[in-house]
Amino acid sequence: MQKILGLVLILVLALGACATVNSTVASDNEEQAVRLALDGFYASLNSMLQGDPLPAKAVWSHSEDIAYMGADGGYQVGWTAMYADWEKQAMVNIGGEVVHTNVKVNVGSDIAVTHQLVRSADVEADGIDKDAFLRASSVFRKEEGRWKMIGHHVDVIPALKKEIVQ
Repeated sequence: MQKILGLVLILVLALGACATVNSTVASDNEEQAVRLALDGFYASLNSMLQGDPLPAKAVWSHSEDIAYMGADGGYQVGWTAMYADWEKQAMVNIGGEVVHTNVKVNVGSDIAVTHQLVRSADVEADGIDKDAFLRASSVFRKEEGRWKMIGHHVDVIPALKKEIVQ
């Protein structure tokens, strides 16, 4: 009887270890998926700076509960307002490149948050080349199996700052 109880205990422990390994693998896969979504956001941001806002459509949730707080100090709520803002920015064709580093990812079952450092290189504001080192946070929601951005907040670049209308 003790041998049977010992075998049952070993089996329970082994199953628990397998569940932990599978959970860790799932977490690693989800973290990688969020990192790829974040990469997609910065690729779409760089496209917008070059005059093309369309890639944002694949990255952002099209829900009206999203929020965007960009480097110009603006605050847009909802897909419609956010995308209209990106279209306006794209028409300016600022140029330059934004690069993200030092990414920290926290993943839940359907919400993920990232914190990152951002360097914007040669972004022109009023005809002046600017390099800026900023902090940013992004929030993603899993929609139909894909991580979609629902929030982004970045430090303000003073040369880009505009009046926030409430």
